[in-house]
Amino acid sequence: MEDCDDGNEVNTDACLNDCDDAGCGDGVVHEGVEACDDGNGEDNDACTNACVANELGSAARPAQNCRSILAERPQTESGLYWVDPNGGNGDDAFEIHCDMDDAEGGWGLVYIMCQDGGGDARADGLSHDTPIRPVSNQPVTSLPYDTVAAMEPQRVRFASDFGERPGYLFSWEAAIADVNHVQLLLDGTQRDGTANRCYQIGTPLNGSSGPNCSMIWEHNNGGGEVYDIPTFGCSCHVWQQDGMKWGQIDEIGRYNGVSHRGAGNSWTHDPQSASGCIHVYVR
Repeated sequence: MEDCDDGNEVNTDACLNDCDDAGCGDGVVHEGVEACDDGNGEDNDACTNACVANELGSAARPAQNCRSILAERPQTESGLYWVDPNGGNGDDAFEIHCDMDDAEGGWGLVYIMCQDGGGDARADGLSHDTPIRPVSNQPVTSLPYDTVAAMEPQRVRFASDFGERPGYLFSWEAAIADVNHVQLLLDGTQRDGTANRCYQIGTPLNGSSGPNCSMIWEHNNGGGEVYDIPTFGCSCHVWQQDGMKWGQIDEIGRYNGVSHRGAGNSWTHDPQSASGCIHVYVR
């Protein structure tokens, strides 16, 4: 017995070619009615059981990272999206700010330190609250290193409110080589024997803004300074010669988060502002 027979060979209208009425779950997208129809009973995949599309980056369908969201949704805008880097059942998914504009887009914000935000950059006081938003007056906040590594980043970007966009771009491998200063930064730790020692990170990738020198990592904190974080510049020590390029040394009122330029051979770094933040993104 037929449900219908419209006498045509169009399989996407109200009557299928087998003369059954079109309906959600039949595996055929009913044109103008359904957004999708995958014909299964899984409600948390790309198509719900109501034949409504679950976009990648939604709470129902979290992504591994911002890069994958942009790849599937190339017209999407910067903002908050859901991610689940470890790819589990979604119970530990969280919102992340994705920058879909700068440096080809697909960047997830994983660290922020603001001049007026307070907090503590060290492990015992470092906030891991999500979502991290690119706005001022937040305490020092990061995603834990293991969470970020699970996003399988290809690149890391060090940016700020003080200098040119997009900031300094490095390959993930270069940034974590030798002593992993990205991990020290995100977890708020200090590796024994590394204080005031310099480590090569390399020349920023094409597309970076600011000086194009071969950069040096340095962390001068022995554990006592609240806002001292791994910092890089063009020289060892990073606060000498043409100034540190990104980071924070000593108390936040003395050496503000600095990016892209600094005063030559001086302890007074420029720009130094009453407000603003430094950021880390991964892609």
